Amino acid sequence: MNLEIGVTYYRLTFADAKMTMPGLEPVVYVGKNLFDEPTSEEVYYFQNTVSVVRFGILGGNEDVYVEAFKKDDLGSSVTTLEQAITIMQEANERYIREGKPKLKKANGKWKTIHTS
Repeated sequence: MNLEIGVTYYRLTFADAKMTMPGLEPVVYVGKNLFDEPTSEEVYYFQNTVSVVRFGILGGNEDVYVEAFKKDDLGSSVTTLEQAITIMQEANERYIREGKPKLKKANGKWKTIHTS
């Protein structure tokens, strides 16, 4: 994926294991290896669009949310609009094929991972 700074891409998630319930969040590419974190891999950074509109790219405000992705995640976790449309069509086909599945309540099987 050939990324351009300031261009909107889409962060892709799925709510279910069968990948029938996709979620897309628009994010803006803000750069590569931006922070002084030791890493052997290239790290690509994306900012949520709300904070780009409010504060600008890396606007120097604590409300700016930037998410890091490794190169292997690009194309599966972060996509272009064109790719997202294809992925959404494929998810819709799986959704229909699977009988329009619904999410189930975790019933005590939910685990929260605390990071700090």
